[in-house]
Amino acid sequence: MSLVTANTVVVPAPPDDPVRAALDDESVRSRLLAHTRAVARGPGIDHEDIVQTVVQRAWANRAGYDPAIGPVSAWLAGFVPRVASERLRKKAPALAAAGQLDAVAAPMGPDVLELADVRAAAHRHLDSLDEPFRTAVEWRVMRDCEYEAVAARLGTSAVYARQLVSRGLNRLRDLAAKEDRS
Repeated sequence: MSLVTANTVVVPAPPDDPVRAALDDESVRSRLLAHTRAVARGPGIDHEDIVQTVVQRAWANRAGYDPAIGPVSAWLAGFVPRVASERLRKKAPALAAAGQLDAVAAPMGPDVLELADVRAAAHRHLDSLDEPFRTAVEWRVMRDCEYEAVAARLGTSAVYARQLVSRGLNRLRDLAAKEDRS
């Protein structure tokens, strides 16, 4: 049964399409908006636009949703960081030109290393790492690959690739600390 309003026809989602039902639910959209606001912070970010892109991608990829893995709201929330980071990457040159890039402060402190320091430590100690940590760190840090590319290289998921990179960097940090003490 269709619901007809002034200019639109709303067709209820079939019971076997949880993605469409979730996308039609305003409470799910409001949670996506709140999640977007938490993930993407900075000057000039259009959170509504990010949510709209998330909805479009979710609709285009709805066949990829597996109810056995988790609820549809969690699946939808997984799109938010990817879309937000794509938007921020596109905006970075314009923000830098406008001088607004400094509005988002980078963390500073004794434990924060510059990228050049990380790469230098990686060059010195990369051979000391076991596989798959060595490959994960090399592809992520040395070759500037996205986690998806690292995962494809290792034949794992992007989440596991992120964990391997993190653990590998922690091991490199430990090796660099031992080197400094000697």
